Amino acid sequence: MVVPLVKGKTTFDPQAYGGYALILKVDNSAVLLPIESDGRVLIDGKDIFDPTQPFWEGKVPPVKWPE
Repeated sequence: MVVPLVKGKTTFDPQAYGGYALILKVDNSAVLLPIESDGRVLIDGKDIFDPTQPFWEGKVPPVKWPE
């Protein structure tokens, strides 16, 4: 789970949470990562939603937004 995503997009709202994204992982850990000025969050220089990130195993990430 990640917050604060902009509804309907895969970019983050840099105004919320002091410019950081909160990412809750499946191992029950949580990390705060800085939100870039364009709304992206990067890990190892790549957008976290990039399918080439190793944790996506080459698949497009299944992003869902609450109704």
